[in-house]
Amino acid sequence: MPTVSAVAGGGDAAGHCLIALASTTLALYVALGFVSPWLILGLSFLAGCGFALNDPAWLASVGDILEKREIPAAVTLM
Repeated sequence: MPTVSAVAGGGDAAGHCLIALASTTLALYVALGFVSPWLILGLSFLAGCGFALNDPAWLASVGDILEKREIPAAVTLM
């Protein structure tokens, strides 16, 4: 069975990296006390861009990963 990364393609890896980078940066700035509304807004926007790259690839690969009878339950959980 192929892995999700192999099925989803390159956008999946770029999306994961962007989400991880934005989340880690936000956590670091919050821990150091450098929090501003614009920083939170900007990093949240970057994380959202990561999800925009990741989600279509992830949703398209559901049919390849699961058996046909399991797809309705999986889509409900997404």
